[in-house]
Amino acid sequence: MQFAIESKAPVSSLATKPLSQADKELEAMKVYMKKVSRSKKAAQAFLEDAGIVDKQGRLAKQYRS
Repeated sequence: MQFAIESKAPVSSLATKPLSQADKELEAMKVYMKKVSRSKKAAQAFLEDAGIVDKQGRLAKQYRS
């Protein structure tokens, strides 16, 4: 999954502007997303830790319809 960020500001002004706290957090999330999506095993572990799937890979009860 990739996120598109649209801005009307010229690229040169974006490059010199210091990063806001939100920008830093967004960058950290992108790095973490790449880490957990590198392999099926890493993605499965993330989903289990988040409580989204169980150890068998089935959707957790609260997310089933």
